[in-house]
Amino acid sequence: MKKESNNEQTARAKAARLMKLAQSLGFLLKASAVNRRFRCGKPGCRCVKGHLHKDMVVTRRVAGKSQTIRVRKGRETEALAWLENWRRLKHILSRLTDVEMRILRMPVQETKAHIRKTTRGKKAKVT
Repeated sequence: MKKESNNEQTARAKAARLMKLAQSLGFLLKASAVNRRFRCGKPGCRCVKGHLHKDMVVTRRVAGKSQTIRVRKGRETEALAWLENWRRLKHILSRLTDVEMRILRMPVQETKAHIRKTTRGKKAKVT
């Protein structure tokens, strides 16, 4: 069994906090959103005179192809919150990876009580 150094304990505590933060985010949406203005094409519509319609579309990649959907009225704020949660998750995962890489670079510290030598000059065995 290894004895964790104070630095490693601190790093592992930070990693645990980051994982807890990632779990608390809620719904995630890995996509991009765009507000667009368009003409519907109906001859008598006001968009013909310059008063364009507006809506939000969300686009993502699925199996190498773009998938775009229109977000229903009233769900725009929800979609933007989910997109922001995805951005936060990416940032948290980047920080978590930094902490984990730092832990992996730390030396393993073992206590002498947990190392016992075997008989006949064989290598030491860690228990």
